[in-house]
Amino acid sequence: MERIEKGKVLKAEDLLPMKAGHTISKAIDDHFVLFSLAEDTDISPETYLEDKSYFVFKGEADVVGQHLKQGDFIVIKSETLLGIETTGGAYILEGTWKGDEDMKLEKGVVLSLKDQVEIVEGGIANMDIAKREGMKFALLAFDKGQGLTPHSAPGDALVIALEGRARLTMGDVVAEVEAGDQFVFERNIPHGVEALTPFKMALLMVV
Repeated sequence: MERIEKGKVLKAEDLLPMKAGHTISKAIDDHFVLFSLAEDTDISPETYLEDKSYFVFKGEADVVGQHLKQGDFIVIKSETLLGIETTGGAYILEGTWKGDEDMKLEKGVVLSLKDQVEIVEGGIANMDIAKREGMKFALLAFDKGQGLTPHSAPGDALVIALEGRARLTMGDVVAEVEAGDQFVFERNIPHGVEALTPFKMALLMVV
């Protein structure tokens, strides 16, 4: 994830600019692309050979006629005529997946990611929802006071805060995130998570 600043709390607008009348895209690796769509813009319908997923960081958009708002996620099956449009503007993360073996969520259905994993009293819940070579996408839910002790990993990891608040550490950096924030843990630097309230997050990991 060389194209995203690491060790800093990021809002959607920090990831990509939004300009009137424009759609802007930025690849963050070989399989994921960030989009900003300004008010009353669209991406023309096309078909793809691989499944696509869409997560709305901020705003609202229609994907293949299905309405997504902030925090919503949808997987679109390959060979589907796929277009995106918005009236109010949106920031979206697009993922590319090989097929059924990669994605554990139902296709063609709008899902609120935070509702796919539940808080366990006094514990931590983890759900891997998708993977492909070199990449894993997971959901984690922490009860208040629970967390991940500092550890390091060989790849970068993008945290997407879905609900609640948490304290993140990375080396000497200490930051608090809440729903709507993003944060990138840099590879090989010890990092940890402490839930300040019941907390849910999505985690996109390079593995």
